[in-house]
Amino acid sequence: MPKKASKDDEGIVLARIKHATQTGEYTILRHARQRCKERDVSAMDIENVLEKGRRVKIRDRFDEELECWSYALEGKCIDNARFSELLSSC
Repeated sequence: MPKKASKDDEGIVLARIKHATQTGEYTILRHARQRCKERDVSAMDIENVLEKGRRVKIRDRFDEELECWSYALEGKCIDNARFSELLSSC
């Protein structure tokens, strides 16, 4: 079993999120696209949470398969419904 990488500093995580939303350099994975379809969540909703959401550190988790951290965010959809998402650092 590979050694678990340490979590990134809060400032680094937030800077990556800001850069990704400004440049559009992020990928919505197949599993996430399926969940969004099931829950009627749009790409605009995802961007809104990325831009305006808050970190939920307690829900961060290490992905053993990808060998990297996923960071949890929570915010609101465009229609003001509550929405949570995980984003991977790899």
